[in-house]
Amino acid sequence: MSERQPSGSARLLVLCIFVLMVGVFVGIGGLMAGWVFAKPILIASALGMMAVFWLADAFKSFDRFSFRKRKQD
Repeated sequence: MSERQPSGSARLLVLCIFVLMVGVFVGIGGLMAGWVFAKPILIASALGMMAVFWLADAFKSFDRFSFRKRKQD
């Protein structure tokens, strides 16, 4: 069996989601720790996540993962 590799745009979207999720967690942790710069990090990361998921529909690269047809037994 040959494994299918994700396309370049799918890899880029996954990388963006990972980086933005790290930003969200750093922002939340920073708010709990009382950092001054935590709120802008959290806001920017949350807005970035919304933008990525909003634009992901335009790229249609997640259709392969979320709407793939499963084999019937």
